[in-house]
Amino acid sequence: MRSIILIGPYGVGKSTVGKLLAESRGQPQYSLDQSVWIYYHEVGLTLELAKTLGDFDSVLWQPYHAHAVKRFLQDHEHELCVMDLGAGHALYEGDQLEEMRATFASYDTILLIPAPDITVSINDLTERNNAYAYKKTQPHAKWNSFFLEHPSSYQLAKHIIYTKDKTPKESCQDILAVIEV
Repeated sequence: MRSIILIGPYGVGKSTVGKLLAESRGQPQYSLDQSVWIYYHEVGLTLELAKTLGDFDSVLWQPYHAHAVKRFLQDHEHELCVMDLGAGHALYEGDQLEEMRATFASYDTILLIPAPDITVSINDLTERNNAYAYKKTQPHAKWNSFFLEHPSSYQLAKHIIYTKDKTPKESCQDILAVIEV
């Protein structure tokens, strides 16, 4: 048994599925989003500097995301657990992507996306995110389009789980089925 990393676009349900997965395995769950700024501050990222980097899909974010992910994994490396990463923390290119592939190698990394078809996935995620007033203010459709079209999350994942028309519990069962094979 290995620790699990959940990656996926904004609003796909990583934290919700992660909680169920952790409960079913009797393990703790950790969300990078809860502590990410601690790691960003370690390498000098401030809110002021972050505003100059653009959206999370900007290549300028990659070193900060990579540092946060590596430190987050390091903080939990001696325990079996379920960890979920924010959407931007699976988007890398070039040498940074190769470095992150090596970082993720010892984990069961699961990509959660609604469907194999990007348009179906974007529509599903937009509908899910628009159900929450606080998410309506975010450019989630733009972010999710970028995420779903970017190749790195597919390269980092060992398995892809499709979530459209499934409950979080069903998605959790799908993950358990593929990692226990």
